Amino acid sequence: MRLLFFLVLIANFVVFAYGTGAFGPSPQEAGREPLRATQQIRADTLIARPIAPVSSAPARS
Repeated sequence: MRLLFFLVLIANFVVFAYGTGAFGPSPQEAGREPLRATQQIRADTLIARPIAPVSSAPARS
């Protein structure tokens, strides 16, 4: 039982170290592209508009 406890404890430390980036770039940073966001041309002109709400009344035919 003591051996199992220490194995789980060591595995916990290894997973923590991996998650914080001790073995290279952290997994959270792998999918990000900060350079692409800084290279956008005229990003301030982008306008996000909500989608028009769907009416709840049935359509007439």
